[in-house]
Amino acid sequence: MVGQKPQIYEIEDNEEVQEEEDTDDNLLQGASSSVPSRARSEDSQSLSSSDLAVSQKQYCVKQAEKDYRDKLAFISLVDEEIALVEKKTKIA
Repeated sequence: MVGQKPQIYEIEDNEEVQEEEDTDDNLLQGASSSVPSRARSEDSQSLSSSDLAVSQKQYCVKQAEKDYRDKLAFISLVDEEIALVEKKTKIA
């Protein structure tokens, strides 16, 4: 949008204005004008950013839970190994 020239409309009679308004009305029947759609687009982008942030947080939480489970499993394995070593040393 930066560097674009503003559009200049030359209207000679009321008939052209009426045609233009009719066209705008036809566009507005099923859709919104460009400003609300742009605002809606920005809202959807901010929602997307918000959704992305939530998604990233959920991923981080899931990853942390997985890391925690992995560490607990490792500690459990180490405890089992220690128990086996203690058992072997008592026997010997």
